[in-house]
Parts: sequence; C-alpha cells; structure tokens
Amino acid sequence: MKKVLTLSVASTLILLCFTLKSLAQETQIQAKFIIQDFRFNKQDYTEQVIKDKAYLAIYTVEGDKEVYFANVLTKANTQSYGNIFDLKGKTVEATDSTYKIETYTFKWSYVNDYDNKKGTSSVTLTKITKDAGIAFECKIIPENLDVLIYKGYMEGSLKSLED
Repeated sequence: MKKVLTLSVASTLILLCFTLKSLAQETQIQAKFIIQDFRFNKQDYTEQVIKDKAYLAIYTVEGDKEVYFANVLTKANTQSYGNIFDLKGKTVEATDSTYKIETYTFKWSYVNDYDNKKGTSSVTLTKITKDAGIAFECKIIPENLDVLIYKGYMEGSLKSLED
C-alpha cells in the first residue's frame, strides 16, 4: 500500500523557499559574461538574448571540486548547465600594439532544463583585456555541429575611461 504525504500549500512554499535559498548559497559564480551579440549558425538573434537578459557563467558549488558552465536566459527562467572537463588555457600577454588575450577550451557536459536534452559541447572562451574592460567571445559547438557565437563583456570589468 502506498503512503502519500501531503503538505499544506503554506508548508510547500516554505520548503521551496528554503530549498532555493540553500541552493543559492552553495553556488558561487566565478565569472559572469553579459551577452551583447549572439549568432546561431550565422543568423543574428541578438535582440532576443538582450531582451531575455541572457548571460554565460562559470561557477562552482560549495563542497564540490567540479567547475560548471551555464547559458542562462533570465526572463525565460531557463538555462543549459553542466560541468566542464578537459580544460586547457593559453594567455598571450599585452604588447604596445595588442591586448592581453586569454583563451580557454573545454568540453561541456550540459543539460537543458527546458527540455531535458543532454549532450556534450566543445567550447572556446576568449577574454580580451581592453582599456575599458574585459570583452569576450564564446563559441559553443554541440554534438549536432550547430555553431553558437556569443560576444559581450565580463560583468564587473567595465572601467571609466575618464580616470
């Protein structure tokens, strides 16, 4: 015989709020990239991602040694997320005529929370340190070989040029 546990609406809401608060405390965003340009197979979807306040994030979870990556659509309240592996990095220091460029390549084992699709993508994330802040370009190629290219800036990196 199955036992069914029922909670009152108030109890359910309290439990949900507690769970969400606990999850929020455990996640530490290490870098957040604000998207200002998005191309999917060379087609421009910039307006849509700007309206949706989309961003990319690299984050960790307290007590976990994994590093995670997420593609978040804030207004739609959806995301693709998962751990990264096979991380490789390369830095080219700034010169008198070039900016500092950091390039990271990795595999991303993702799941979409909106359709539960899972897969693995190849990702190249490039950070360009300019006078005004850190610009980025991120190319994501999933297993179906679509090409997603995001451009924008790293949150918290913009500087006033008047200083």
